[in-house]
Amino acid sequence: MRVLHTPFLPGFSANLKGTKIMTEKIIQRMLTVEQVANYLNMPVATLRNRSCPKSKYPLPKMLRPMRVLGRRLMWDRRKIDQYLDSIVE
Repeated sequence: MRVLHTPFLPGFSANLKGTKIMTEKIIQRMLTVEQVANYLNMPVATLRNRSCPKSKYPLPKMLRPMRVLGRRLMWDRRKIDQYLDSIVE
């Protein structure tokens, strides 16, 4: 049985049979700047400016991006949904 080790996700390995499904689920969970801006209905420039903790009006800690895959800013969809649910309640 061959095992696939992915360099962009440390510690992630899977059998080749379920690899495509597993990586698609992980990639769908992580959102890029453009996807998050579209999801939150706000301009991309505003999201980038407010994602810096030293900005005048920073994003709440729950909405700060996770940095993965080099310099790309990525957000976890679950954390965004959690934050939006906490605002509604």
